[in-house]
Amino acid sequence: MKARTYHELPINRVASMAGLALILAVCGPDWGTEPGLLSGRLSRTERRTLEAGTLVEVRFDESLSSDGSLPGEVFRARVERDIVAGEEIVVPRGATVVGSVVEARSGSDRGAAVRLSLDFHLLELPGGEVVPLAATLVRGGEAEPGDEAKRRPVHSGASTDGDEQVVIRAQTIVTLELAEAADVPLRVGRGSDRPKRSSR
Repeated sequence: MKARTYHELPINRVASMAGLALILAVCGPDWGTEPGLLSGRLSRTERRTLEAGTLVEVRFDESLSSDGSLPGEVFRARVERDIVAGEEIVVPRGATVVGSVVEARSGSDRGAAVRLSLDFHLLELPGGEVVPLAATLVRGGEAEPGDEAKRRPVHSGASTDGDEQVVIRAQTIVTLELAEAADVPLRVGRGSDRPKRSSR
């Protein structure tokens, strides 16, 4: 069969071929395998480092206590304020910090001190990215012994020891401090949906 030349092809097929060539030139040969088409190729993922010592304010989703929680129990807390580097929001408000109970002792055994020790080990971003985390609780959260004069801070890492039960209520806001630097993926470019810090 005789091959048809470019000039003999119907106009609509020529236009389709030209459009496909333009898409391949802009997006690359795997343009059909990822959502976002042009926007995915006009943006890129970079990484931003949150240095050790960065403070992260979070709000607990659930209650924890020295006499009600169990070692290994997983809990979640929501980032309460955007974490900003320069003019970029690296970790947006609403991102999730995942932690677990390391030790919970009610002090019911004679001579045993009350203790609640927590570990914060993962950061879940709204886009689905998961970042390993090493953080300790440095401020906020209090024991609830019923006597306001006996309230004391709840710590993680060093734990909390004493005679009264330690309770962190749901919706309690605490401050974490990164013990190690964390590399956070950040989508930048025209296809990015990551919010920018307000100039106001």
